[in-house]
Amino acid sequence: ETFTGKEFHTLNGHTGAITDLSWRADSNVLASASQDGSIKLWDINTGEQLKTWNAHKDGVTSLQFTFEGQIVSTGRDLKVVLWDANGKALKEIARLDAIGTEVSFDNDRKRVLVGDLKGMVRVFSLDGTELESFPAIPAHPVVQTAQEK
Repeated sequence: ETFTGKEFHTLNGHTGAITDLSWRADSNVLASASQDGSIKLWDINTGEQLKTWNAHKDGVTSLQFTFEGQIVSTGRDLKVVLWDANGKALKEIARLDAIGTEVSFDNDRKRVLVGDLKGMVRVFSLDGTELESFPAIPAHPVVQTAQEK
């Protein structure tokens, strides 16, 4: 509770570590991702668990709500998946070659960006086409210049 600093709700349910959280656009629902492989949706006003589903074998590493209330997630199974608000998989957007550590939509909600353990950022269209990939941390300019020669 931001005004008092007191605990608002205790959201018990995951059996593994929580790896990511995302708020729905109206701030009334919180999605949580866990190493237990599940995604859970919580009513933030009552603390009630609304939905739960097994999303990624061996753990969910990142998730994000879309403005429309869908969820994109990635996990240790190397998949990037788009879900509806009831936990139904709408589309497997991509298979990665390294565990995804962060997943997000661009501002137009037409592309999914995924950071991975190899230090790469990969950009996919919603149909699964990889549009580009680039290092998350560009090479130092001196090193980059030496590599270009």
